[in-house]
Amino acid sequence: MRLEIFLLINRILKVIIKIIMLDSQTIKTCKENPTIRDIKITNIEHAIDQAEMMIKESKMNQEELSFLKRKISDSRQDLEILYLMKI
Repeated sequence: MRLEIFLLINRILKVIIKIIMLDSQTIKTCKENPTIRDIKITNIEHAIDQAEMMIKESKMNQEELSFLKRKISDSRQDLEILYLMKI
């Protein structure tokens, strides 16, 4: 059971980290190309939804929950940056 939870968390984090990384090049690309920005927004929203669903359905320990919640919080901040680019 513990291994299953670990593997599940690992899979979730890989997806979130891969989708969410808003480095300077990604921000520049999103500013220049609204289509890419909108796709990035959709991907981040989906990743957040999936992570929140996993939190509700799983029995993680406090440390794992805290880590995943921090990643979700970081993702929400990245999402806000992208939303502001739409204005």
